[in-house]
Amino acid sequence: MIYQLCRNGHPTNYDSAKHPENNKNFCPTCGEATLLGCPDCGAPIDDISGSSLSFRAANYCKNCGHSLPWTESALKAARELAQAQRNLSEAERDDLTASIGDLVKDTPTATLAARKTRAILDKAGPAVASMFRDILVDLVSETAKKILFPPF
Repeated sequence: MIYQLCRNGHPTNYDSAKHPENNKNFCPTCGEATLLGCPDCGAPIDDISGSSLSFRAANYCKNCGHSLPWTESALKAARELAQAQRNLSEAERDDLTASIGDLVKDTPTATLAARKTRAILDKAGPAVASMFRDILVDLVSETAKKILFPPF
């Protein structure tokens, strides 16, 4: 299947090759322009959840490895939020900002980044941790998610 998604990752057509009549120019959820593939190389975008009932688009292009628009947008927002935390030291804000990119990759560095981030978020407080959760929960690796956002 070739998915059509908006630049925020909302699916707008689950099978644009078979049903191009259902393609949309803009997302009905957020108003962003839609795309049929990676903006960098044009490769189709995969569903990594395994089911259209619980659709979750990939964070990175399977063909060129570039981050997809929704990943870039969330990372940018999280980095800006990190830098806005005046109750943290400049070093802590920089550590938090630097760790964010590793959280969305399922690599050994994700665990270290998640532990560092969790420690800084504990200092920043529950309101800040909640804002980070809202921005990153759909993107971070499962390993990082368990460390960053433990069940209540």
